[in-house]
This record gives sequence, structure tokens and C-alpha cells, in this order.
Amino acid sequence: MIVQSVKWGNSQGVRIPEECLQQANIVTEDKMNLEVQGEGFVLKQMQRRLSFEERIEKYGPLTFAPETDWGDDHGDERWEENGF
Repeated sequence: MIVQSVKWGNSQGVRIPEECLQQANIVTEDKMNLEVQGEGFVLKQMQRRLSFEERIEKYGPLTFAPETDWGDDHGDERWEENGF
């Protein structure tokens, strides 16, 4: 695919077509690493931080261990309903 560099402030920019971004799973604000190799460039996506929703989806629903019965109270222990 042919793209063209354009002036962008004191630098130059290259527009990456949407189709290429989708194939590489790159979204707006993703960070990338640019390396010069010979007379060209290699652009690699860096691992991005997952959103809270993406983390929940990745790890699945939260599960909790069942309550443990530690037996009868001994000594000065107290248990109140609100846990304090």
C-alpha cells in the first residue's frame, strides 16, 4: 500500500489507512515503537493498558471462596453482624 508523508508542524506524518489499523488491532491513542531499519521503518504496536471492562472480559467473572467455619469462639473474640 502506498502512503505519502505530509508536513505536520516541525515533523512529517503518515496517515495509516483504517483497513491496516483494523488488521493490526490498533486503536486511537495506542502507543507504537518506531525503528529505523536500513532505508525504511518498522512500526510495532506496544502493549497497551487494558480498560477495566477489557480486564473483566479477559479474566472472567469474579469468584469468591466460600466462608470458612473456624469453630466456636474461644477467649475474648466477638462477632458483630457488620463485621466491626
